Amino acid sequence: MKIFLSFITLLFMAGFAHAQVGPCPPGMSQYPSPDGVPSCGPLRSESNQPHGHWVSQWGGLAIGENGTTGWSMGQPSEEIAKQAAMENCVFKGGTNCKISATYRNGCVAIVNGERLSYPSTDATRDEAIVDAIKSCKRSGETNCELFRAECSTAKWIND
Repeated sequence: MKIFLSFITLLFMAGFAHAQVGPCPPGMSQYPSPDGVPSCGPLRSESNQPHGHWVSQWGGLAIGENGTTGWSMGQPSEEIAKQAAMENCVFKGGTNCKISATYRNGCVAIVNGERLSYPSTDATRDEAIVDAIKSCKRSGETNCELFRAECSTAKWIND
């Protein structure tokens, strides 16, 4: 009986010790310590965690006097997005094209009413569309329809 109780005690202690030394939480590495008990700390550089950074992406919208629209998406800067939208507007036959909107890491939508077009920028495509429809209806338009919506979202670059 004494041997049986000793065996049960050892099993219990082994299970308890194992529960105390469990793996580290996600995003942490296990490190040895001077007293022999491992501890958790920042990830080691050789970990499989992705290394990189986010890069902003710009988009632009240009509208000509004749209603032609020029678009740009996924551009590295606001100036390049404007230039690309203007060039697109002119290429498609736009006259006197002017920048109507630029956006970074977000979306733009154009809703057409009977008289005018209503652009809107926002964080998501759906939010941009809803805002453009609200602008159209606030202006007294009764037939507000989505013309186009585009997004330029931030891009992950691996280092």
